[in-house]
Amino acid sequence: MHSKAPDKGTGYRNPPKEFQFRKGQSGNPNGRPRGAKNKKTPSGYSISNLLVDEANREIKVLEKGQIVTITTLQAITRTMMAKAAKGDHRSQKLATDLISRAQERVEQEKIEHMKLTIKYLSAAKRTVEQCLNGELHGDLPPVHPSDIVIDHATGEASILELNEDAKWRRDWITQRLGEMANEVRTLRNEAAKRGDSKKADRLRRKASRIEACRASMLKKFLNSSYMQPPTHGEPRNC
Repeated sequence: MHSKAPDKGTGYRNPPKEFQFRKGQSGNPNGRPRGAKNKKTPSGYSISNLLVDEANREIKVLEKGQIVTITTLQAITRTMMAKAAKGDHRSQKLATDLISRAQERVEQEKIEHMKLTIKYLSAAKRTVEQCLNGELHGDLPPVHPSDIVIDHATGEASILELNEDAKWRRDWITQRLGEMANEVRTLRNEAAKRGDSKKADRLRRKASRIEACRASMLKKFLNSSYMQPPTHGEPRNC
């Protein structure tokens, strides 16, 4: 006959019977269900995407007695700056390095913006010159170089918004220049069919006169900003 094992009492690795795990019963009933599968990351979704999403995720924090909503990145930055301000050397070094790199990046972006602005402005000026030299026909340049304003602090460019009179002026002159160019082509084609006749000479002279008027109108228009007060009508003798 086996004797009953002596009761060693409770202690390390021997909790009371009522707190011990029971066979077949989970110690964490609210935990992960049996048979649950891991959530799959969307195809093509990298750790970089995940970090950016988490950094931009909004959270609620207590600030000066009020609950405010900020991004996770803002919360981390504020915590780091607060520690740095209180004298935490690691936070101070990290904050200084991050600020220095951020300032360098901002300055580099300004330089890149300025380069793009100068390139765009040069292209606009070149388009105007080509129109004045007769190398381009048809529509006027969409933006006049004089209407481009450069912010030297940021390197960014903005375009003056045309008022209704300026839009009317640009559209009317664009239409009239196109009509004159078509008229010149028609007259010269007709003159070519008539050979060296007097009628052909008259057609050529008329075409040359219209072409000169067109060049004068275009030059007068492009030598100033599109924002200048509208000038109705055409040059004399046109």
